[in-house]
Amino acid sequence: MNTILDDSRIAPQVFLWNGRPNADHLYQRIAELGWTVPSDIVAFWIETGGGDVFETEELLCPTQQNYEDLTWPARQAGLPEDWVVFHIGWGTSVVRQSTVDFAVVEINTHRVRHVYRSFDEWYRRYLRAEYATRYGLK
Repeated sequence: MNTILDDSRIAPQVFLWNGRPNADHLYQRIAELGWTVPSDIVAFWIETGGGDVFETEELLCPTQQNYEDLTWPARQAGLPEDWVVFHIGWGTSVVRQSTVDFAVVEINTHRVRHVYRSFDEWYRRYLRAEYATRYGLK
């Protein structure tokens, strides 16, 4: 998680966080949804509340008022129930609860394009790899 937070300090104009949610409310929401998600994404949600990054990418947090609205198209396309959508934009990214990893997927076919072991690896190798040069991140 540190890379994305470090980048947000370097280029705050492209990291528009929603703001820290109440941690108890976040844990309650995760329990209500029956999710088992890695601690690194929970820590990210607690720190930022998700938000918009690189102008076109949205990092979702389950405490967002419109979380269900944003993830509804993916669910309607038949996205597996154990996949937790946490990013929409250039692609769609999920936490696969059954394997406890992060994946970039094609919504219509459910084809997994990339798999990462951690939230930080997902950010560094997927989003940051695409946008770092454009936004002056070294």
